[in-house]
Amino acid sequence: MASLFVIGNGFDIAHGIKSNYSDFRGYLIKTHQGVKVGDDYVPPVPEPTLLSEYYDENEVVEYIIYVINRHTTEEWSELESCLGEKIFPTLRSEMREIYIDEEEKEIHQAVCYNQDTSRSLRNVILKLKEFFYKWVNTTLSNLSDIKSDSEKNNILKKGKSYYLNFNYTNTLEKVYDIPDSRICHIHGKCGDPIEKIYFGHSNIIEPQEDPVYWGCEDDFFKLKELLRKDVEFALYSNQSFFDKLKGVDKIYPYGFSFSETDDIYTEKLISLFPDAQWYFNKYDYEEKNEVIKKMRQRVHISEDKPVW
Repeated sequence: MASLFVIGNGFDIAHGIKSNYSDFRGYLIKTHQGVKVGDDYVPPVPEPTLLSEYYDENEVVEYIIYVINRHTTEEWSELESCLGEKIFPTLRSEMREIYIDEEEKEIHQAVCYNQDTSRSLRNVILKLKEFFYKWVNTTLSNLSDIKSDSEKNNILKKGKSYYLNFNYTNTLEKVYDIPDSRICHIHGKCGDPIEKIYFGHSNIIEPQEDPVYWGCEDDFFKLKELLRKDVEFALYSNQSFFDKLKGVDKIYPYGFSFSETDDIYTEKLISLFPDAQWYFNKYDYEEKNEVIKKMRQRVHISEDKPVW
């Protein structure tokens, strides 16, 4: 018999790690002195310098924050999911509307404008992934002041255990001395190359023709593709970890959000361990009643008193 711990961002937050998406937003502002942000500020679309694809970083940060602020909460709690479709009405509003009864010259000029602007928007919004990668490998990699919790230490190390870790930090390894061989960083970790840091939405992408904003379809389709978190490949590339999960009869989620973006992983665990008992913690019972209610219809939830 073995236990599987499903570790989400709440685990790091409980240790004082500033790993919320609101902290990422703060990092962007702090590391780009002088950026303008605010509900009333509408920045222009950043343009590249002549003969290059270089964009002023402060202008890029201003525009990214402006777009995301319009489509998620102030805490950026829905950052990943809003990258799938929600931000695109704002991006399309930067385009010129084109109608079939216009003069051919005007249509041509508008299409060219939309192509140039959508290309700039694609390049600008994609900078978000670069900034996120830098944040992971600077702010989130520093665990020097993080201490272990004795109660969590006892639970985490009790019996034969494995750890499905959705965090980018090395908290389990560095703070709790848990061997790498028992941990799967399903979305990558500090120090990994940028292509192994999984971040973004989980929508299925299909080509769409826009009946009004001609010229932007290709760049916006490509942007949606590049902002997608390839959860299917994340599962495939970590299959060796799931193969060694023999005899798991207890599953302990800690800080895992059970968001729509990551539902594929929940389904995977349910299919692998249909008879396992799930043990939610005190915070989940206090703050995630709806999640637990839905999960009761899918898994066996232990009626024991929460252990942490």
